[in-house]
Amino acid sequence: MNADCRGLIKIIIFYKVKCLSLEELGMLCCLETMFLSRQTFRISQLILSLLKLGSVPLISVMLLLLHTDRFTGTVLSYAKDSKAADESTRTADFNHFVIFDTRNILACHDFKYIDLIPDPNKESCHASYHNASGSKTTANVAERTGRWHHLAVTWSTADEGLTLIYVDGLLMSKAYSQKTKPLEPGGALMLGGEQDCYGGCTDPSQGFNGLLDEVRIWRTVRSQQDILDSMRLATGPLKGSSSDLQSDLVAYWKFNDADDDEGQFRHHVQALDSSTYHNHLQLLTPPRLQPAAIILPPTAATAYPSDAGTPPSQRGSNATSSVLKTGSLSLRNNYAINKQARGMPKKSFTIELWARGKKLMFEDVEVPERQTLLSYATEQLDADGSSTGFLDDGIRLERLQVDVNTELLEPFWATSTRGSIGVHVNSNAHEENYEASSWIEFDAGWLDDGWHHISVTWDQASGRTTCFFDGISVIPFWRNDLGVVEERPPLMGGVEPHIAAGTERSADGSLVLGQVSV
Repeated sequence: MNADCRGLIKIIIFYKVKCLSLEELGMLCCLETMFLSRQTFRISQLILSLLKLGSVPLISVMLLLLHTDRFTGTVLSYAKDSKAADESTRTADFNHFVIFDTRNILACHDFKYIDLIPDPNKESCHASYHNASGSKTTANVAERTGRWHHLAVTWSTADEGLTLIYVDGLLMSKAYSQKTKPLEPGGALMLGGEQDCYGGCTDPSQGFNGLLDEVRIWRTVRSQQDILDSMRLATGPLKGSSSDLQSDLVAYWKFNDADDDEGQFRHHVQALDSSTYHNHLQLLTPPRLQPAAIILPPTAATAYPSDAGTPPSQRGSNATSSVLKTGSLSLRNNYAINKQARGMPKKSFTIELWARGKKLMFEDVEVPERQTLLSYATEQLDADGSSTGFLDDGIRLERLQVDVNTELLEPFWATSTRGSIGVHVNSNAHEENYEASSWIEFDAGWLDDGWHHISVTWDQASGRTTCFFDGISVIPFWRNDLGVVEERPPLMGGVEPHIAAGTERSADGSLVLGQVSV
């Protein structure tokens, strides 16, 4: 699986003569924020102390968490920098230590499969808990009441890899994992994301959407009494039976560092470690600027005018191409954000960008559903210019990476929906209310990992929405116009290209490249 926000982007937004460049975008991240997009953090320094201390035969992880999301929430993952030739070995190495799924907490070490359904051969981490407790569930800390919980996990090479899970100080589950190799140094630890490669390849649907606080990592197994004694402590000395508490406490992040910056989180990109090992957390690995050589596609008018509306795989290629040498923004498990974007288009707009993402393979069944390119969150306005509520997706552009269920259209549906381009306008697609959503999908056929030029226009008066992929107009096949849902295959002419006619958004809001704005 690859990160939702991995890729390269070069973008321009037009509003009359207004142009917002990449240089105007700031970059920001804060740990204690709810991420509707389930954004994760790549934290390369988190386990630096293990590198100093050598391999670790036992560990305790304790933290406070608040999680209300209905999706799988990965609390923590630690991945080895594996170069193993065998795929099964590499996968297990990337799952070197994982605390997974807040609805059914699992703590796993060196398993190829964390959860596998069905699992007749008992290969998954989940199966080891099932065998030990006789129950299919361990502990659920995801609830909609907004209540905080204390979670503690211990693991040791002793007792057949005994793993214990405590919630609010009570022992909830245990497993004899049979995984008895020590934790190795030199890995990458991530809060809020499950790594499918070293330091990345996260699936947004498995990310943690909530709050974390008072995170402590120990190189010893803490007893239940130790956990009860310290779980409510945020100040003062920690208590416990360990002979050397300060030496055994590998890392301790209180996340109080923002208290002195008057809430200006744009200045707060590091969480200080209160242990003696100074394992400070970088809360954001910024996107990288890097050069790009883009092979320019021939124009539709001069190269193959008859190909208008035809997917790239079915087009001709009888024209020569030139190369555009320029700069680009490389995104991987991060995003670029301007929380105070000004002068954005309130009505009609045109957006142009060059983008490059991963190659989409039909056998990739666990790829994230959508890859967000751009999102703009703001207020919705009425005819008098007054705010009527918040818009998650004042504007959002995305790439659909999976096949959509089109049972009603079979056998007429002849085109895969993978690689289509989605456009959201003045929409709240995150709500479970179709009448609050307005989006349209275009049959772009964007399946490869090369550079492509994308241009999208929306006319405020009529709601007419168009999309050009490498200069060629592509056909819309699926739309939701404020509750009116329509599907029609491209070969049958597609759907009406109109959404959100007459609606208006504020010119001030939050603009994000590479991930959904919240």
